[in-house]
This record gives sequence, structure tokens and C-alpha cells, in this order.
Amino acid sequence: MITSPAADELAEVAAFIVAQQRRPDRNVAYLGTEPEGVAAELEGLEPAWTTTARIAWEGDRLVGAVAVEWDDEVGRSWIMGPWVIHDGDRWLAVAGELLDAALAQVPPAITRHELSGDVANQHLAELAAARGWSTTEVNHALSVDEAIVAGWDDIDVTALRPATPDDLEGIRGLHDTEFPGTYATADQLVAGQHDGTRTTLVVPDGTGGVAAYASGHLQDDGEACLDFVVVHPDHHGRGLGRQAIAAVARDLLPRSPLRRMSLTVQDHRAPARGLYERLGFRPEVSFVGYRSWEQ
Repeated sequence: MITSPAADELAEVAAFIVAQQRRPDRNVAYLGTEPEGVAAELEGLEPAWTTTARIAWEGDRLVGAVAVEWDDEVGRSWIMGPWVIHDGDRWLAVAGELLDAALAQVPPAITRHELSGDVANQHLAELAAARGWSTTEVNHALSVDEAIVAGWDDIDVTALRPATPDDLEGIRGLHDTEFPGTYATADQLVAGQHDGTRTTLVVPDGTGGVAAYASGHLQDDGEACLDFVVVHPDHHGRGLGRQAIAAVARDLLPRSPLRRMSLTVQDHRAPARGLYERLGFRPEVSFVGYRSWEQ
């Protein structure tokens, strides 16, 4: 039986998800592995998790869960889960029911949907294959803590300043080239700096354009996240990427209860991954996405 969760079931659902998340073969990319963090992420979903999440029961036993979030401006939804305790055909059957229940909550105008999980999560791969969804390249999640960032005191970040609406077109040109169809638009990056939901910093190029930008935010679980870093090709070799990373970290980490910052990097971006690792970022997990549209 598939039901909507009640608000007082948050702790039970979070504990169920955590037990699944701590197994690489069940892990999905959008949530963490700590009960408090998962509960905070669920509570932070928009629309509210109690209206869009679904849970599966066999008698009085909780056997599966899924949650969904979407963005009307971007036109995409992100499916968190499904998590199911079973294996084999039973896993696929219950997961399919949960996926359908999640998708039923998404406005009909949104037709691009994404699942994402640890590369070891072959259950998710089988579900995506059964739906004919396409597979993204592997992404790598890395993290760094406040102690490591404290060692970046030799990095000069004075070239960076907060983004303004005048920077929008410069950011858009870089953003849409480097991250086409990503989960946040250039408009959202600049608006987030203005309303305080994001840190978006730029390096002006001296001619009214943007030589580099970086953007990050605080997640609902308290971890800082560095979403995007781009340096214009004409300005490579000046250390601007390193400066941008440090500037965002110095802004976000003092406000992060976990004093930790994470990021993801696509497998083909070997130079960027090398830079992160030289700065002290540690590999955490590698994951892959599955999308309902051809990329």
C-alpha cells in the first residue's frame, strides 16, 4: 500500500531512508546519511514533503519511500529514491509503484525527471532502464572541512565581489556554455545573491564582462555546497578558479553548522577535479544520473 506520510512520521521515515542510504547499493545522490540531516532535507522540500513524498507499507511494516521536488522555472523534477528494502523483482515492482506515485505529484507541464544514485546502486539503474531513461556520465562528490580551508590563507580573494544584476549576461554566457540545462539558471544565481539564499561572486574582466564566477549555498542539512565555478577561457592560468573556490568557502563555512563544504564534478573535468584535490577536497562518492529525456 502506498500512502502519503504524516508529519509525525518524519523521524520514522528519515530513519528508514538513512538505513538505506548507508548502503552504497541503495544510496541516492540527493540526501545524506545522518538522521538529523535527512530529516532537515525532507522538511526543506518544496512543495512540502508531506504532500509530495510517498511511502510503501506491507501491513504495518514500512518497506519503501520516495520524495520529489521540482522547479517550474527550470522545468525539471528530481526524484529522491525510491528506497525499497527488497531485492530483485520485488524491489523493481515496489520501486516502480513509488516512482509512479511521485511523478503523479509533479505538474503535467514538467516532463523532464531525474533519478540519481551511487554507481553501486544497480537497483536504480535497472529501474531507469525499465523506463527507457538515459544515463548521464559519472559525477564525483568531494568535500572539505573548515580546518583544511583555514590553510588557504595564502589565497588572495580580493578580485572577487558579489554578483549584481549588471553581471547577469556575463554570467549567463559562461553558465549556459559550461552547464547547459543544469538545475539552476544564471538568473537564479544572481537573484540568490540578492535575496541571501546564495553566495554568487564574480571577477570582473575590466571591460564590463565577467572573467570568472562561482556560486554556492547552504543546504537544509547545514552543509555548504559549492555548485558552480567557471573561468572564462581568456582568463585561464591566472589562478581565478582557486580564488573563486576560496572566496565562496570563506563566505559559506562560517554559516555552516557542519563546517563542511561539498561539491560535485563531472568525470570528464579532470583538471577541475585535480584542482579540488590539490586544495584538500576528499572524494566521498561517485554517482550517476538517469533522465527521462535524451541529453
